[in-house]
Amino acid sequence: TEQEGTKSVESMASDGRSGAAKRPREAEPPDEFVCCITQEVMHYPVLLHTDAGRSYERSALEEHLRGHPYVDPLTNQRSRSKLVFTPNR
Repeated sequence: TEQEGTKSVESMASDGRSGAAKRPREAEPPDEFVCCITQEVMHYPVLLHTDAGRSYERSALEEHLRGHPYVDPLTNQRSRSKLVFTPNR
């Protein structure tokens, strides 16, 4: 039972009030900061020189290019030459 002037934690939560300050929700990172291979925020982004001009996490791109040196990981299009990337900071 609730005493007058005192509310349970459950009732405060249900009416949107609580004694503690609410933490702000963590914002999602912009898509440009997320590697399309790993779906994680990039720590060492590199720019792949293709028509798509997309950045990737270096280790994920290196792994992809070891098995598919002529294939863009985003578009799956083949290139006439090995794909080249540079740091993107």
